[in-house]
Amino acid sequence: MKGRAEFRFRRTRPYAALFCGVLAASLLAAWPLQTMQTVRPAFAETKAKPRGIPSLKRRIARHLRSRCLRNGGIGIRAYSLNSRRVLYDLRGEKLFIPASNVKVLTTAAAFYYLKPDFKFKTDVYYTGRFSSGHISGDLYLKGFGDPNLVSEELWTLVRALKRRGLREIHGDLVVDDTYFDEERFAPGSGGGQSLRPFQAPHGAASLNFNTLGLYVEPNPVVGKPPRAVVDPNSLYVQLVNNAKTARRRSKATLRVRREAHSKGDLIILEGRLPAGSRQRRIWVSISSPAGYLGHTFREFLEWEGISVSGEVRRGRTPSPARSLESHLSKPLSIILWHLNKWSNNFIAEQILKTLGAEVLGAPGTRKKGIAVVQRYMKRLGYGPESFTVADGSGLSRKSRISPSQLVSVLADMYDDFRFRPEFVASLAVMGVDGSVRNRLDDTPGERRIRAKTGTLSGVDALSGYAFSRDGDVITFSILINSRCSHWKMRQLQDRITLDLVRLDRRAVAQRKSKKKTR
Repeated sequence: MKGRAEFRFRRTRPYAALFCGVLAASLLAAWPLQTMQTVRPAFAETKAKPRGIPSLKRRIARHLRSRCLRNGGIGIRAYSLNSRRVLYDLRGEKLFIPASNVKVLTTAAAFYYLKPDFKFKTDVYYTGRFSSGHISGDLYLKGFGDPNLVSEELWTLVRALKRRGLREIHGDLVVDDTYFDEERFAPGSGGGQSLRPFQAPHGAASLNFNTLGLYVEPNPVVGKPPRAVVDPNSLYVQLVNNAKTARRRSKATLRVRREAHSKGDLIILEGRLPAGSRQRRIWVSISSPAGYLGHTFREFLEWEGISVSGEVRRGRTPSPARSLESHLSKPLSIILWHLNKWSNNFIAEQILKTLGAEVLGAPGTRKKGIAVVQRYMKRLGYGPESFTVADGSGLSRKSRISPSQLVSVLADMYDDFRFRPEFVASLAVMGVDGSVRNRLDDTPGERRIRAKTGTLSGVDALSGYAFSRDGDVITFSILINSRCSHWKMRQLQDRITLDLVRLDRRAVAQRKSKKKTR
């Protein structure tokens, strides 16, 4: 066997919740689109002293006194969209590792070149004859990079085939993933050695973010294997349960290994789970996107009474093949909502290659996608030598972007009415949802900041929009590359963005005017 991978169970983290939430949310309508200027929540500090730009600079200077920032590992740019002036700048032109703030560029380029209403397609073709419900040749399933194709969507496609009268396929089921190249992993994603969902492989023909959930709960009898279920279930996956139910108060030591073979993945569960403990959910990435999609597709066909006599395999759709059915995804605006709210790496890499294929021609590659992002940045006055983008998600530590460049992208999206509502709505709302749902809640910053987070070891980034007390929309970017703890870096970001929200220059001006008239 080959393709071994392993990880130990840990408490479910936000990125794990991402996949569960996105699978369910894929059936919902778009998030209500609302620009920031319509948000007018009451402030808790109604009697607070009004703060202007000098006060902002003094307060940020106090925040930056931490020893771990003395190496210059922080860059800040805050820009007023009302007055069109820089409110605060510290190393705003310096290049930093942006982590997932790269997704701001990926999203902006996708909106600009693909448009918010763009839809991904998944097509079904056949060879031979189709008569009386029987196909005398092969059935082809061709993917075009849909990052949001989940089991429910695939089931819809199968039901459409049944309505067409399809009953039997006297040939193979062939998965065509040639719309993208053969590269399955972006830099920094572990190259297939990790089972973690945020490092799942990508491909033109993919399903369920190329991830599945393993649900484990203890057996009532100590010493017996715990109950383990793979969801969504697929013929592509075989589960071997070698774990044991341990005594109460013992330590959970669950771990999972994945071994790839020619017909799918073998998921091996080992370790122990204490009796009486809650159900555990472990997200596991698969090794072959096309294989996972193909075997699940066959299983769904057979559930609907459509038999397939041949094998599941990869291949290219031949030119004589005829179209039988087509499935369209949700609009790009909804897919990018999921991308930015939960910082979905898989969606970002799928979008990047789709940009390359749609703008520069198939097959989509990471290199072509980056070229399209560079083309977008050139519109804003930044040549390819002034920044570096190594992937679409930000997992790579080779990317380098400055706070001023990120602010320029944010301002460009806000200024373009064609993209502003969808772009702004895609960002996480401080204290409410996404990756910032637990930050600045019950403060003046709640619901008045929309931002994209970014995290790697030694890297913490936050870029977005802040709606100030005096009615200004402020674009900001705070990039930190330092030895500070993530708690320290995020605390600093929260304090700075809260200071932006508290800006009240009109009240300051009025107070000064009153003093002069006395």
